Amino acid sequence: MKDAVSAFPLFGLHQLWGQVLPATLLLLFSLSFPCSLPAQEAETLTLSGIVRQVLTAHPRTQAAQARVQAALGMARQARAYPNPAFTFTNNDFALERSYGLTQSLEWPFKRNYRVGVAEAEEKMAEGEQNGVRQEVIAAAREAFLGVLLAQESDRVAQAFVEATQRLQGSTEKLFQEGDIAEFEVLKAGVEARRAQTDLEKVQGQLTTARSVLNLLLGRAIDTPLALEGSLLTPPSVPPLAELLPLAEEQNPLLVAQRQAVEREQLNLKLAWASLVPDFSVDVARGEDRQAGVTGPLVGLTFSFSLWDRKEGAIAAARSKVAEAEANVRATQLQVRQTLISAYRNWETARGQVEAFAKGLVVQAEQAAVLAEQSYREGAGDLLGVLDAERSLLTVRRDYAQALFDRQLAWVAVERAAGIGTDQ
Repeated sequence: MKDAVSAFPLFGLHQLWGQVLPATLLLLFSLSFPCSLPAQEAETLTLSGIVRQVLTAHPRTQAAQARVQAALGMARQARAYPNPAFTFTNNDFALERSYGLTQSLEWPFKRNYRVGVAEAEEKMAEGEQNGVRQEVIAAAREAFLGVLLAQESDRVAQAFVEATQRLQGSTEKLFQEGDIAEFEVLKAGVEARRAQTDLEKVQGQLTTARSVLNLLLGRAIDTPLALEGSLLTPPSVPPLAELLPLAEEQNPLLVAQRQAVEREQLNLKLAWASLVPDFSVDVARGEDRQAGVTGPLVGLTFSFSLWDRKEGAIAAARSKVAEAEANVRATQLQVRQTLISAYRNWETARGQVEAFAKGLVVQAEQAAVLAEQSYREGAGDLLGVLDAERSLLTVRRDYAQALFDRQLAWVAVERAAGIGTDQ
């Protein structure tokens, strides 16, 4: 051990300690903040994960859940029986006094109607909650697809910038060789700057799309975001003949409207039932100390429809039933129109995607490559190359938009048909 120590001179030990001490302090400092670095890393999110997070964080789903809980409370309250009332009277403090209980009694069919109304309102709240879930899910999917579209647009714009930069380099080389005029060099430079400006615009749109998705997730708008998904994945769409019955049965708005009809029908029965008088039973005990008499007192109280025959309430309840039934028919028409329109939009977008996939994009890419190669060899002109590159840019963007429209149309189909809420 002595030989090993003596192998290092004193100056070498000081130099070694001067290197080890700062590194050790840096390591300890970094360990004291273990979360600072991972917090800057972008979390990879899938569509299903985003939908779950948005459903949890969105205020509308929280408000819908609160409405359901409130309706559950009212349904529980509707099943409760009225409380008894205690009565105490004392005349002259020494001669006469009585005390007893008064219990209001309700006919069972009236109670059943009242409970039925509360349960119908509970089901309406649940249907409205499903509708809100569908709207939030659609918003989350649209935001997710919007980011994918913006990312693809950014990739296309970057490819166009690279193409214009290559073209600018080829133009400068041909000018130096004396094959073209200086005007074409200037024109190629202008086109490259235009492509760069367009890229900056697209990158701004990408930043906006990510901010929108981060807001839906309840996070800061500048939170790093990485998505796992592709616009190329085709949705599995059933035939329209299968979707129409599903929409009739499962559309949340229709479900809520049907429950509204049931509620108003029960309210009408309750209005008719109000003509049947309720009664109260009084059980008391009285004391007459002057006469020395003590005994029970039993009474019965009820009201009857002499002046108020509930004609206005019955007419109003009957009109509300008619209104609710008309709303169901109007909603059915609206749902069918929305579903058919969304399905036709999906068919149109699917046809456009198939047209691009069958070779339109590949042909545009081949035309751009041939035009650029011909120009470098001196057989073509700058205008032809620029036209080919712009055509390729347009085709790629239209293809990405068609893929986005196909996905978005399917989201609208799911929303109209009342499916896709099992997230």
